[in-house]
Amino acid sequence: MMVDWKYVAIAITVIIFGCMIALVPTLALENEADWPNDRTLQDNENTLAGDRRISSGMQPAQQDIVKLPAMTASDVDQLLVSQRLCRMALNDDPQPYIIALDYMYLDGKVYFHFADYGRKMDLIRSNPSVSVEVDNLCEDTPDFDTVLLMGKLELVTDSEEQERVAKALINSADERGGERNVAARHGLESLDISGLTTRPSAIYRLNVSDYVALRSPG
Repeated sequence: MMVDWKYVAIAITVIIFGCMIALVPTLALENEADWPNDRTLQDNENTLAGDRRISSGMQPAQQDIVKLPAMTASDVDQLLVSQRLCRMALNDDPQPYIIALDYMYLDGKVYFHFADYGRKMDLIRSNPSVSVEVDNLCEDTPDFDTVLLMGKLELVTDSEEQERVAKALINSADERGGERNVAARHGLESLDISGLTTRPSAIYRLNVSDYVALRSPG
């Protein structure tokens, strides 16, 4: 039997061509899996750009810090005259103990009356160094002033000084919410000089060693 090699060559060519066609989709899929998508390329570009900024010492743009303007000594005096309540930070462990209370401002000095009992008095006797904050901030006021007074509390023992402070509290009771409310805040049933100046009452003066006074830029 004679073999026609021409037909054999044609058959081999057809088989090889068929195998190549079958392999092309598989190779295409493998190659596509190896290529990064658009998101990966973009992420790489961002990373490279960030690396270039770091290597060149460039930092991201930051806003400048805006500092509030300081109040003058006259402004501080006017604020302390106009207000009645403050917040006092006492030294406690592990955090400060803060109370809201009345204060009296007389002859450039800040005074407080306490009912001589409770945690606040224990802390004052343990460490009389305190910070006192006074401000005029309220919902209807877009501008504000705030002063932070730092110093030590000193028990007032002079009877004339005690009486002046007691009178100042009594005379301003209406501005502080009424006599009944003020008396209750001070551990008393009613306001009178005797009750405010004798035990268990105690009047303290704040000896200011430093202060910070700021206002809105308004």
